[in-house]
Amino acid sequence: MDKQKNEERQKFIEKYNYKLDNQPQNLRNNPWKTILIYILFGFSWILFSDKILGVLVPDPDQFASFQTYKGWFYVLLTSVLLYLIIRMDNRTVYSLTKSISQKNQELIGFSEEMIAIEEELKDNLEALNLSMKAVEAHQKYIEDIFNYANTIILIWTQEGIVLDVNQYFLELTHFEKKDVIGMKWLDLVNVDIGFKLGNHVNSIKNPSKKSNSEFAINTKEQGEKIILWSDKMLKDPVSGKEYIVSFGIDITTEKEREREIHELAFSDKLTGLKNRTVFEQEMTNWIDKKQPLTIFYIDFDNFKNLNEVLGHAYGDEFLKSYAMTITDKFSSAHVYRWSGDEFVFVQESDDEKYAIDIVDQLMKVTRQKWTISDIEYYPAISVGVTQYPKDGDDFSELLKNAEMALYKAKEAGKQQCKFYEHSFQSDVQKLIKVESIINKTLQAKEFELHYQPVFDLKLRDISGFEALLRWKSSEQTVSTGELISVAEKTGQIIDIDRWVIDEAFRFLKANLAHTSLVLAVNLSAKSLMSTKLVSYIEGLIETYKIMPSQIEFEVTEHSLIENFDLSLKVINELKELGFKIALDDFGTQFSSLNYLSKIPFNSLKIDKSYIDRVNLPGKDQVIVEQIIHLASKLGLKTVAEGIEEENQAITLESLGCNSGQGYHLARPMSAEMALKLLD
Repeated sequence: MDKQKNEERQKFIEKYNYKLDNQPQNLRNNPWKTILIYILFGFSWILFSDKILGVLVPDPDQFASFQTYKGWFYVLLTSVLLYLIIRMDNRTVYSLTKSISQKNQELIGFSEEMIAIEEELKDNLEALNLSMKAVEAHQKYIEDIFNYANTIILIWTQEGIVLDVNQYFLELTHFEKKDVIGMKWLDLVNVDIGFKLGNHVNSIKNPSKKSNSEFAINTKEQGEKIILWSDKMLKDPVSGKEYIVSFGIDITTEKEREREIHELAFSDKLTGLKNRTVFEQEMTNWIDKKQPLTIFYIDFDNFKNLNEVLGHAYGDEFLKSYAMTITDKFSSAHVYRWSGDEFVFVQESDDEKYAIDIVDQLMKVTRQKWTISDIEYYPAISVGVTQYPKDGDDFSELLKNAEMALYKAKEAGKQQCKFYEHSFQSDVQKLIKVESIINKTLQAKEFELHYQPVFDLKLRDISGFEALLRWKSSEQTVSTGELISVAEKTGQIIDIDRWVIDEAFRFLKANLAHTSLVLAVNLSAKSLMSTKLVSYIEGLIETYKIMPSQIEFEVTEHSLIENFDLSLKVINELKELGFKIALDDFGTQFSSLNYLSKIPFNSLKIDKSYIDRVNLPGKDQVIVEQIIHLASKLGLKTVAEGIEEENQAITLESLGCNSGQGYHLARPMSAEMALKLLD
């Protein structure tokens, strides 16, 4: 519309200028034309009127009269002539005046229109100024986003030439802008060998394909940042050319965390070896590929003693050193840390002779002297071996077979290796059978306690009893010892221990509360590590109203090894309640003296293996004597286990042993017989 108005305005100006340039010019020249006509007419009249009159009027008298008439006629004629000329000029002036008046009106209208247009232009100019300010503000806003966004913005051509980058990119890479502009995209981004820029650009052009990608970019310090890119093809609105705009998010930290999580999930934090998750995955892959395998399940013998004597830091240092050594020594094998001091070793072969050779090498490497922070250590391992496909055709079965083989190796003693045999299945079935028997016995309440008297060796009087578990089942194929052994493996020993403690408290309340006798109750390793043991016993104290000082809980060195810190915590809590604590089977483990220095025992029970040889020539009597002397110095009472001869009792009394028990003094007996013996 503005364009049309401008065109009309231009046409009007051209038309108006044309008339002003023509008609007013004629008007300006008109007076001279009139005068010139009058002069020419006057001169002609003067020159020719007399001659013509002389020819027409020869008479002089008449000629004078006609001279007068001629003057009048001249005046009349010139008047008419002037009238005609003036009239013609007036018409011209009138016409011009009318035209000017009309143009005046047009000019007034045009002026009014120009004023309106000017107002409109003014409004449009103000609107344009506002729009320009808005555009400038929006442009600044876009520039701020471009420069201050915490996202990389990289603009580059389809040929791979970098055109622009934002401030965040420069801060992240420490480049200067002049260094980056004009750089090749492929020199800036780390891509795999064989990467084709054209293919990548085509994928960006194709809107149906996902344009997200992950590339690392180089930094000025020769490092790299891992970036998640989102690419978009955009067209320049001015030039019409298409450029690629890449938006990048720095995911270096997330990738590092992902790597750490992956390491935690798939590798052992202490040794760096692959863990059991990877073991299962790789085993499954090998089995799917029908790859023959030999699996070695390795467990250290008495490794927990090392942790208890020297501390866990030494144990951890040894495990790291051991893992590094066997990884280097057996580079063709796959080594995994299973848990604690257990490792799994896999060889991609089922050659039995080769497997035996590997076991020999493992034993040899392990038995060497290891120096841990200037302390010498000579470890030993037990190994269970199973093979695929001979022993099983799936992961679970092979793992179970390896565990059974290791269990058999442990049963055979230290530094043993057992290859899986199908006969081991019968042992498992027996274990399941015994587990079922234990459940039935607990439900049917077929357990009972027998009580073996403990005698004061000097007075030969009963100083207390030890509660021993027996069961009344008709099953004759399983002994009580075997039953307890299985219960310890299955965890059922906790329920058995609770029944024993409850029954012992009930017996004490009913029969011994009025005496000074002490009733000894055995605690298994699993019960000692139970966080609910103390609260359970507190409930029984409230129920039976017994004196805790009449109960002495016996713990073995083996039960302390399982978790020394937790065991010590539970023992201290029992001591705070008033119970006595005895160390059973003293002398069977090399860490006994370590326990004496850390645990507040009330008495030591000397193991039967020493008592059997106390009267034989040799060092055993000296050892027993020193144990009794040590206990006395520490303020502990001593109890000799397994006295089967009178001379053993006499010797022990002479050495200063406080108490004793054994078949020579009294066998375990039922509650009724124990009460009769007291009577």
